Amino acid sequence: MNLTGRWGSREAIAKVIEMHELTEHELFSKSRHPRIVRARHHLAHLLATEDWSYSDIGRLLGMHHTTISHGIESYCKHLADVDP
Repeated sequence: MNLTGRWGSREAIAKVIEMHELTEHELFSKSRHPRIVRARHHLAHLLATEDWSYSDIGRLLGMHHTTISHGIESYCKHLADVDP
């Protein structure tokens, strides 16, 4: 997992790990546990707001760019439901 070369990745990862009370291993695992999936979606959303492409985010997380797109959309819907 190469996190160098892109500004914001380390900061975003640290923020998500702290907020969701996960380890880096859990965040980058293949687990489909809802708590971990939500954290990955959060990370993808943060990186997208830093002008990362969905393809770049997908490479970082080991996922297809369409999965990233769906995850960000899901996370935004979650935010709208939590804070109307």
